[in-house]
Amino acid sequence: MGKKPESPPPGSPAWMATFSDLMTQILVFFVFLFSMSSIDIVKMRTALVSFSAAFGGYSTLQNTAFLPNQMMVPYPETSLDRNPGASGEEASDDKLAEKLNDIMFIVKANSNDDPIQGRFNDQGNLELTIKDKLLFKSGGAELTPESIPILEEIGKTISDIDNNIIIEGHTDDLAPGVNSGYRSNWELSSARALNVGQVFIKNSKIRPNRISIAGYGEHKPIVPNNSEKNRAINRRVSVIIVKRNLDELY
Repeated sequence: MGKKPESPPPGSPAWMATFSDLMTQILVFFVFLFSMSSIDIVKMRTALVSFSAAFGGYSTLQNTAFLPNQMMVPYPETSLDRNPGASGEEASDDKLAEKLNDIMFIVKANSNDDPIQGRFNDQGNLELTIKDKLLFKSGGAELTPESIPILEEIGKTISDIDNNIIIEGHTDDLAPGVNSGYRSNWELSSARALNVGQVFIKNSKIRPNRISIAGYGEHKPIVPNNSEKNRAINRRVSVIIVKRNLDELY
């Protein structure tokens, strides 16, 4: 009588463990690909800013070394879906939203606080509100050296669209100092708006016929001028990228 065959060892075959590991790795790989395909662009750019600061990149206006024609923190080229019916001359809503994302990334990459806020106003125009402390010394209209590079980058971001641009200057309710050279807040606010516009024209190569300048002094406050905190909010320059024709803005 022949020898009885030995029973197989208990448990799964030896190759099963290797196969299971391979399947798990493939699953993780495809989950990773899926997560990358649906990444939030704004969150990604914010993360890039954080990584740059953590590894010695540029993070503040005061300590930034600007290279000619180069953004301080590189980010991937992205584009949102375009409105199929949009005019070739004026930016669609999607493109204006993309410009806003680009500008907010530039600001986050170069400032510790929140000196610029962006929104779409009631008329559907893209409005950037820039605090005066980013741009000027107290009571003056001359741009600080730190403000010019970031204004240049903002200007370059919007230079490739044909929308009209309105630059508005606003002050608080305190009169300019005797030695400021300005007789009223109207003059001061107009001079501030004009100097911002000149950077866009000279440095960012935006055509002058696209730009309008307005000075409102203290007469269009965001909040009441009843405290130093509120006055600081009201001292600002607004850059409005007009969605529609200029005569439809107001």
